[in-house]
Amino acid sequence: TPDASSYDYLVSLLCQALRLDYASEVLADARKNRSTDPADASMFLALARGAALLGDWQACSRSLRHAHECLSITGEGGGDERTVLANETENFRDTEGLACQGGRRGSKRAATDVRRQASGQVFHAHRRAMIERELEYLGRLASTHGGGIVACTNQKARRRRKRQRKASSNQEGKDKSSSPSVGASLDVIPLFSKALLFPFTPMKDAETIITHLDKSLSSTLGLSEIMKQMSTKPTISFGRVIDTEGFVRLGELFQDTPELPVKIEFGAGRGDWALAQAKAEVGTANWCAVELRCDRLAAAFASAALQGVANLSLVRADALEFLEHRLREGSDVQAVLVNYPEPPQQRGIQGQASHMLEARFFSATQRVLMEDGVLTIVTDNQWYAHLLLETASQAVKDGGWTCYEAPGLKVVRSSDLGVSLYEGLPGAQCGHAVNEGVSSYFDELWKKDQKVTRYYLCLTKTGKTKKGRGKKKVFN
Repeated sequence: TPDASSYDYLVSLLCQALRLDYASEVLADARKNRSTDPADASMFLALARGAALLGDWQACSRSLRHAHECLSITGEGGGDERTVLANETENFRDTEGLACQGGRRGSKRAATDVRRQASGQVFHAHRRAMIERELEYLGRLASTHGGGIVACTNQKARRRRKRQRKASSNQEGKDKSSSPSVGASLDVIPLFSKALLFPFTPMKDAETIITHLDKSLSSTLGLSEIMKQMSTKPTISFGRVIDTEGFVRLGELFQDTPELPVKIEFGAGRGDWALAQAKAEVGTANWCAVELRCDRLAAAFASAALQGVANLSLVRADALEFLEHRLREGSDVQAVLVNYPEPPQQRGIQGQASHMLEARFFSATQRVLMEDGVLTIVTDNQWYAHLLLETASQAVKDGGWTCYEAPGLKVVRSSDLGVSLYEGLPGAQCGHAVNEGVSSYFDELWKKDQKVTRYYLCLTKTGKTKKGRGKKKVFN
């Protein structure tokens, strides 16, 4: 019998492909012979999100109602989560005399259980806050589009959807205004044309890549389900976006605004930060959010579609694979941003395991950036920040980079080559359009754990490739 997390993951996968009939059946099976569980809220949220993308606002409202019912029973007899977390953390510090700085080397085995309990409290509180925030947003959308809370069982909903599909197949080419149409209310088709889901296995043949990209829109993001409800079925193909050598033509990807520079965030996660940046720079810059995991990218796609963000492309790809094999040299990329990258695992005397931000990443980034383009990395991990400073300094020594200098900001450390590690958050000169009120997933998570110190590095590409000390570029 599948456990709760397996059911949750399966429902999420089905909903991201907009297979809501099957997702409802799995959810019903998960809830069979047991009482309502707070964890069910995330599954109902996934159903509500999928229904919104399909334009079925009544189904969206019903799922939202069930999600709220699940959350309403959370914490009965358990006390306030923040109070429990604070007490456990304080006890940990008093008894062990350790600062919770993370890292395997800095921990004591005797404190592991308490530390994990505290981390678990933070994670669950954060997840609940995220669910509540999205429920509130979807509720406003459903209200705007006239989705009332209707008493209707899942079985009735499935029957109604089957009747709609049958009517669609029998009236091909005729007006289908009676069926819910996401195209009329949310217009997600343009976003599908900017969603590039590259294969996990590298491919060089352009035709094979294009075929994979076309098929993945239906298998992963549910394009085929949306097409079933549209009277006029648009054609989406990446034949013009991918050139004969498999590289992405950014001008074709953003064909409405090809003259604008492109900014790319790697490790975008659920896309919250990139989405906020793109919304702030409509008409100023185009954005790409690159993420390796399909489930996170699907969540980012849903958020972008529901908010109608047109200057954002969502890319499923490995960072190095995308930089080295999908973007040509000098691709008019204005900025490459990395927020809260995963630090490498420490292996004692063997050093660190491989990680994304090694020398190869700096070199590949320099290749695609335009002149004076920037690379900015933000982390909350001080140990990792110092490691990145060493890597960045070596990149400057190898040539082609200029050091970033911002007078008045707090410098944590500077290398012999003039590369500075700053405390705080980057500004517009480093490619960040907006920071106030904008956070990534991990930034929000760390705030709940009272981690507020941020570190960042910024390098600027120059035309020079001669090795030596990088000349600083000063921003006032």
